[in-house]
Amino acid sequence: MRVGIRVPACDRPDRLASVAARAETLGFDEVWFPDSQLLWRDVFSVLSVTALRTERIGLGTAVTNVATRHPSVVASAARTVAELAPGRFTLGLGVGNSSVVPIGLRASTRAELREGLDQLRALLAGEEWDYGPVRSRLRDPSPSVPVHLAASGPRNLRLAGAVADGVILLSGVSPETLAAAAAQVREGAREAGRSGDVPLTVSAFCEVTDDVLASARKLKPICASIAQNGGAPSSLSRGSISGSPTGSTRCTRTSGTPRTGTAPSRSRTAG
Repeated sequence: MRVGIRVPACDRPDRLASVAARAETLGFDEVWFPDSQLLWRDVFSVLSVTALRTERIGLGTAVTNVATRHPSVVASAARTVAELAPGRFTLGLGVGNSSVVPIGLRASTRAELREGLDQLRALLAGEEWDYGPVRSRLRDPSPSVPVHLAASGPRNLRLAGAVADGVILLSGVSPETLAAAAAQVREGAREAGRSGDVPLTVSAFCEVTDDVLASARKLKPICASIAQNGGAPSSLSRGSISGSPTGSTRCTRTSGTPRTGTAPSRSRTAG
């Protein structure tokens, strides 16, 4: 098991990089940054600076999308971060909830997300992609970038298990919902004829605090959003692949250790 933190990019990239460097010193395995253009700093700019300020810790997007960013743009940005942090970067991908809602766009459909994933992989592998009147490829590709899909509902958990290099679970942290989500991922992998386990990342929103009741009130809307997107047992019949919850977490200044964020705990097995 690997333990990481998710840091809202609510300050200058150099300060956020200092937070990541501190997390590395404290022994965390990974640091993830969300992508929401009106809420936070540009995720790939932050990751690039962070890559230069760290040596060991894994880096990831939690998560970006192919709705506000064309897949070719995401591929180029991912390649750039991967060059700066060889073997350390994971591209987390979702439908773009908190990126699309504030600007009046809709989230990606399952088919659009699947096509975007296929295009990303092709470009990162140096293959040509058919854009209608032209066929193009990414110069200086980076085929080693793993792509993880954020998922909550059963149909999309199965999709992620079938096609992704890993799955970011947006199903809360109760044993019941986590077991159900992991089972759906395994089922999707079996249906696709995949062998081996699919890596899972469990995303748990939390706040380091001395006032549990006050912090619980702040986190309640986020938990409600997770339940609405399929994280509650009664919601497991509904399917959705999600980015960050539409509601935002409170940002504090990041000159020291972050006080608010998400602590994803990654298990390298789907069991």
